Amino acid sequence: MNLGSHKHSERVWFFDFGLLDVNSNGYYGTGMKANTNSIWKVRTLEGLMAEMNHQHKVIDVLKIDIEGAEWSSLHNMLEEGILHYVKQLVS
Repeated sequence: MNLGSHKHSERVWFFDFGLLDVNSNGYYGTGMKANTNSIWKVRTLEGLMAEMNHQHKVIDVLKIDIEGAEWSSLHNMLEEGILHYVKQLVS
């Protein structure tokens, strides 16, 4: 999105990383535009929660739309058991 992490408004923060099934600061993959490869900072849901110091906190709604990576990410969430903290999952 070409935006760094920032505070969008009083209660909304944007963090410049993506959700995936691996933790990496140098994930090489295709972005939203076809034939555009980029280096991405990505985390698993468990990795994101740890990085933001949100371990063991409930997520009311988790909305994911990650261009086809939902399935591998969901599989990872099930393996990690992290969905125990998610009340509602929307894709």
